[in-house]
Amino acid sequence: MNSRRRLSVSKSNLLYFGYALARLVARLVPLAAALRIAHVVGVVWYATSRRLRANLDFNLSFVPALAKDPGARARIARANVRNFSKVVTEFLYLPRIGPDVLGRYVDLGSIERLEGMAGGRPALFVTPHVGNWELAAAAVAMTGFRLQVIVYDHPDRRIAAMFRRRREDRGLTVMSVKAAARNLAAALETTSVGLAGDRDYTGHGAPASLFGTSVRVPSAYAGLALSMAVDVIPACCVRRADGRYYIESEGPVGREGIADPMDLVARCLGRFEKYIEKYPDQWYLFEKLGD
Repeated sequence: MNSRRRLSVSKSNLLYFGYALARLVARLVPLAAALRIAHVVGVVWYATSRRLRANLDFNLSFVPALAKDPGARARIARANVRNFSKVVTEFLYLPRIGPDVLGRYVDLGSIERLEGMAGGRPALFVTPHVGNWELAAAAVAMTGFRLQVIVYDHPDRRIAAMFRRRREDRGLTVMSVKAAARNLAAALETTSVGLAGDRDYTGHGAPASLFGTSVRVPSAYAGLALSMAVDVIPACCVRRADGRYYIESEGPVGREGIADPMDLVARCLGRFEKYIEKYPDQWYLFEKLGD
């Protein structure tokens, strides 16, 4: 086994045992206390990672209101990392967030509005990495709405299995990216599907533009939506001042007059830009935009 392979295995083992330990803590420590710990972890992570700070500053410089204000970018970046630490913590606590207490964490009215946008038909819900997409999907499923989610499985099968169980325990049907390539059309005949639409994890994404920067993003969903006349609904689940999450959406992206799937993708990315501009402290992109 070469040194690079050994390093990869070592990192996977560390992540696996770290996640297993975190699951144990989540069973014993109240969520409110865990979120306070997560806040401290975020502060330390931001302070000790020069690369993280540089990447966040670079990405936030594309947000028009922050482009010429490095001080504001630094404040937003610090809040961003603290918020993400809380998002990870909330994912660990999903088994303890059941339908009976869901309203403490997510605005149930916003879920009803999102479901109403689908009009009782299968739809494609696409989200950027803004807010808490994991909690959003779980919350929608807990209200009884039929939803499958497309996920990129971690290369380590043990970690992928743990993440899958977390999602399935909350009523989600999980579809891997590979499975989606074969089964997405059939799934959309009977159920809605959710996916992240702002980042390509497969190496097969299509070139597009986000804030004027070249990126690669998933695109197959757009061609399918046009051919099957399925609504595409961009949305994000953001934390509000009271600590609860709210699912925000402007409704389906118009398909009328669109023949090229990439035009539909561009409209979704335009919506994503609005969400990022509105909630830059909840935009979780830790690699440089365009990398």
